[in-house]
Amino acid sequence: LEKKLAANPEEPRYHSELGVALAGIGRREEAIRAGQRAVEILPVERDALWGRAFIDNLALIYARVGDPEAASEQLMRSLGLAGPLTREWLQVDPAWDLLRDEPRFQGLLRPDKAP
Repeated sequence: LEKKLAANPEEPRYHSELGVALAGIGRREEAIRAGQRAVEILPVERDALWGRAFIDNLALIYARVGDPEAASEQLMRSLGLAGPLTREWLQVDPAWDLLRDEPRFQGLLRPDKAP
């Protein structure tokens, strides 16, 4: 991913995927920067589908680096938009297990909770 990103520095997918990978190996600051960069390059206002996917990945990055508040904030933003990530999916996808005990995340899963 780093090689692909070096060759295509404005490709948001590479930033986003690299951020998720870096979070998985504990490189917190770099992971967050990469995820945020993807959201900056292709905001949801410009591309509803991919822009939202990058918000979802940023939430996953925050979850993996141990920042449940920031992860929940991004998920709240994402759930307010049309797209494939739903409350129902969050309930069963093991990627979000790191947030299961967090009150704000639990609140996001309630159907009566507006995003």
